[in-house]
Amino acid sequence: MCPSLRDLLDAPERARSLPPEAMAEVLGELVLLLARLLVQTTVTPSTSQTEQPEALDRLLSAVEVATVLGVRVPRVYEIIRQHRLPTVRVGKYLRVRPSDLRTWIDDQREEAVDAKIHPSLGSPLPMSRPNMKGPGKQSR
Repeated sequence: MCPSLRDLLDAPERARSLPPEAMAEVLGELVLLLARLLVQTTVTPSTSQTEQPEALDRLLSAVEVATVLGVRVPRVYEIIRQHRLPTVRVGKYLRVRPSDLRTWIDDQREEAVDAKIHPSLGSPLPMSRPNMKGPGKQSR
């Protein structure tokens, strides 16, 4: 009688005595076991693999937002008053979702000063060494 996969797991040294035709049967069992494991993990994901809904993100205070942005707290409240950063009201407190803060930061990157600069035809040439010499000055 040929040992099963379970027998080989219990006594791995028996694998040396397996005939080649029996090895195919054991490998078939192993493939079936692997397929069952894959189906089981994709159908019922564990709680560690599931993402929490966005609504349950930990909300950030103005102080935490200021820390993330590297600005003072009054600046955060100014941005909120201008309705540029969405907030959630919890009683008398204003809180910011981390996802809203990420979106706001990304929007600021797109509206950066460098993105608005367009060279025009009348722009002066960049300063280089030959252009920096005064009239009549010779290079050495």
